[in-house]
Amino acid sequence: MVSGDNMKKHLTVKRKHRYEEERDILFRGIADVVSTNTGIKICYTEENKEAHVQVEVVADKDCLEIKRFSETNSRMFFSLNKRTDGVLSTPYGDISIEFFTHRYIYKEQIITLEYDIYNGDSCIGGYRFIWSIKEA
Repeated sequence: MVSGDNMKKHLTVKRKHRYEEERDILFRGIADVVSTNTGIKICYTEENKEAHVQVEVVADKDCLEIKRFSETNSRMFFSLNKRTDGVLSTPYGDISIEFFTHRYIYKEQIITLEYDIYNGDSCIGGYRFIWSIKEA
């Protein structure tokens, strides 16, 4: 893929809670995948009973950024073995959140992210995400 090429790909996005047995598939369908100079950008829409959420994932070998747009917008940054920040923008104002990334693997057809969410020094949850990309 040449940098800037926009291609349609099959995408499956799975989520698992790190501390509970909760698992789900957030998206299964066709997504826009754009090659960048250092990685890829994936754009898709998650549809559930509460909302339609536009999602943009930008991944490269060192870090990952996730932007989610709906009634509540979020922007989250992840980097392996580092504490990073994110922002939830709600109708009532912005909320800062912190993450610690335990696992981040970026390959051509699969991206794995495993992280904890922090409120100060307290871990309040964590997730594992897997983005599986296949030819359309």
